[in-house]
Amino acid sequence: MTTASGFGEKWKQVQLIPTFEHELFFFFLLISPSYALAHELRSKRNLKKFNLPKDFDIVRATYKKIGNIYESTFEDWWQEGGYKLFDLEGPSQKLSFNVDLNKSEQVILKEVARLVKQAMQSRSKQREGKVAFLKNKLHASSINDRKNFIFIKATANFKQQRDVENWRVAVKARVLSKWIEGLTFESVPNATNLKARTFLGELGAKFIREATYISENAARLEFPSTKKLNTAMPLNYELIASILFQYKKYEEEMLERYKDEPEKLIREKYLLGIKRHFRKKRRVEKIVEKAVSTAVAKAVEEEREAQFKLAQRRSSSARR
Repeated sequence: MTTASGFGEKWKQVQLIPTFEHELFFFFLLISPSYALAHELRSKRNLKKFNLPKDFDIVRATYKKIGNIYESTFEDWWQEGGYKLFDLEGPSQKLSFNVDLNKSEQVILKEVARLVKQAMQSRSKQREGKVAFLKNKLHASSINDRKNFIFIKATANFKQQRDVENWRVAVKARVLSKWIEGLTFESVPNATNLKARTFLGELGAKFIREATYISENAARLEFPSTKKLNTAMPLNYELIASILFQYKKYEEEMLERYKDEPEKLIREKYLLGIKRHFRKKRRVEKIVEKAVSTAVAKAVEEEREAQFKLAQRRSSSARR
């Protein structure tokens, strides 16, 4: 949320930079089967013959607002007008500006009064029609984990030409869990890794369920939200894989266009903050992993000592 308000050309340039949440919103719309259906039926007027979700009119309204996102990268979509859809300023809590003390006190007071009035009017003005994200406890990193899980499963299904087990996807996605240790994507199922595979399979199913709700709620302009949605359509992994392969092509074309002017790319500007967050998250993960390894090693050692003492008691009883 923006906490300060400013004025001038420089401020406008800063305000046009998206956040990581904007990119996640874009990608979850790419995932959404309802949004894909709205794209497919965009030119259809009579929809009675189609089996549609009961609230499909909301999805169509979202598509009308957001538009065709299947033939562009997020960066191009944003710079070509996507930024206009969002309230990038938000309700300001503070006002900051420079004061030219070379001016008379009377002139300065008039300018300050004018800027304060302008800020207050901007604050009170309703930004109708703008897309606003929900304020909740869902973190960008957690949402991104679910997005990556779906992307990996879609591409793995395509490459393997089958529905790849969720535990394999969880291992490849490196989900935060002690159960992925010792497993690889190619691991052969056996009795030894049954417990780990079961847990990771259940975790993967949870990721899929939540990613489905996030994508389908996004298609109804509720983002981010894992709220249960009875009208949610199941994810289409084949379609998602196709979209991802096409997206990669568009991204390569975009980078080629910007190769002589890389400073015009905005991705590094808005991803800087999330990179710092992920580095911090990874440090925490390493601490957790070390603590888990230490706890497991301690438990194993205690079990060995217990077994050794039990064997000693049995040996002593046998000698008697």
